[in-house]
Amino acid sequence: MDASATTRSGLPAQRLNLFLRQPMLGMAFVLPGCFASGALLAVFEAPQLLWLMACGILLYLVWSTTEAIFLSNLWLMGVFAVVVGLRPWPSAWESFSAWSDPRLWATVLLGLWLSQTLLLLLVAFTAKGWQKRSSRRFKRWCMALLSCLSLSLGFWSQLG
Repeated sequence: MDASATTRSGLPAQRLNLFLRQPMLGMAFVLPGCFASGALLAVFEAPQLLWLMACGILLYLVWSTTEAIFLSNLWLMGVFAVVVGLRPWPSAWESFSAWSDPRLWATVLLGLWLSQTLLLLLVAFTAKGWQKRSSRRFKRWCMALLSCLSLSLGFWSQLG
């Protein structure tokens, strides 16, 4: 690939492939992101089934890498479609209400959706980076287990 190659958005293609070349850097972002996702699931009082499904999607995404981005994002959009329909709001954030300030609620949902989409992409490209390494199977299993552990720690840290 030519150093002057750019993507449609005008960003250098090498910047988008950073996590393919440096999977440890990707893990530095994936683990706190998974912890935050688990904490948000707990704050929004999501059922444990949703948490288990999130772990399953993480495992599928780590194992299938970038080929699983579409299905993972489809699942994420389905979760947010249910959230939009039910309008849940964390009891810890009672000073703001989804019913009294819908603009804030919509902004929060948009921010959450964007951050979770970015996390899905980070997981996929970091897993792809590990796949290109020589010891790919062991490191991808470690990435999958650490990601699910981080998601679990975030979820259970907010329940107490």
